[in-house]
Amino acid sequence: MSKYKCRICGTADNEPFVAREMMFGTREEFEYFQCGECRTIQIAEIPEDLSKYYPPHYNAYEKRTSLWDPWIKSLFKRYLAKRHLSGRHNALSRWLAKRFGLGFLRNLEYARIDLDSKILDVGCGMGHRLVGLRKYGFTNLTGIDPFIERDVEYPNGVRLYKQSIFEHQGTYDFIMLNHVFEHVEDPYRFFEALTKRIRPGGVIFLSMPVADSYSWQHYREHWVALDPPRHLHIFTRAGLERVVGRYGYTVSRVIYESNEYQFWASEQYRRGIPLRSPQSYYENPAASIFSVEEIAAFRRRAEQLNREGLGDVACFVVEPRGRE
Repeated sequence: MSKYKCRICGTADNEPFVAREMMFGTREEFEYFQCGECRTIQIAEIPEDLSKYYPPHYNAYEKRTSLWDPWIKSLFKRYLAKRHLSGRHNALSRWLAKRFGLGFLRNLEYARIDLDSKILDVGCGMGHRLVGLRKYGFTNLTGIDPFIERDVEYPNGVRLYKQSIFEHQGTYDFIMLNHVFEHVEDPYRFFEALTKRIRPGGVIFLSMPVADSYSWQHYREHWVALDPPRHLHIFTRAGLERVVGRYGYTVSRVIYESNEYQFWASEQYRRGIPLRSPQSYYENPAASIFSVEEIAAFRRRAEQLNREGLGDVACFVVEPRGRE
């Protein structure tokens, strides 16, 4: 029996291991464990100062693309959004979806929203996802992130606030967290705060790495999604159900959305190559240890794992119990 107690279910029976910081290549070691009951992976001791592990060049805070699309592309995107949100697909909308790519929009039919719904992005970074939704015609978009430098109001109407979920006011029809919940120190307290910001009957999307995945079983301490020490809790569906269930919510659907990153980055870590390295596929594909064919094979494998429910990233659709 380990000395650590699971912060999700209270079980003291767990499996400790050591993982290294490899995004920036400091190789600092951190002890983690996987709960023997709910199978949640978690850091054993949360660092006192997490802010130093989120430098200005951390992924979420890098500058993003333009705020506007060319007018013809904008028209197509708005057409796609209206078709998709209403569930009215036809040959043209399917062709346009393939041509331009629906991205996150594909999941939004489960959010039960329209283009005027109030949407909150928690942990928004510089607002990349909100800007993308604005291009599809969504009109009421707000983001919060305590780590951005200052409040931002983009010319297209997207608003970002330097706030935590505990500081923010207002209620929303739909709340999304894109790779945020795994960074949360107290998942119960955090989710309770989310329930205070969602309107009755509203839907919450939690996109995050998942512990009941092939890549965790295969790569273990080299799995890129561990991302020590930034990722504090990596859930299984069962573990997440424990958290949301305390507040009357349930996971109504799981959408697996992993990609080839889980393979090439984890393989790099096995070989001691950090993500932010001149030899990394992330920084310089031409200098990578992987061929174009290998990357394509990784992509096909990721798609297969998603179909099997074993992808290492998933979007959990969370709704009030009884509504799903």
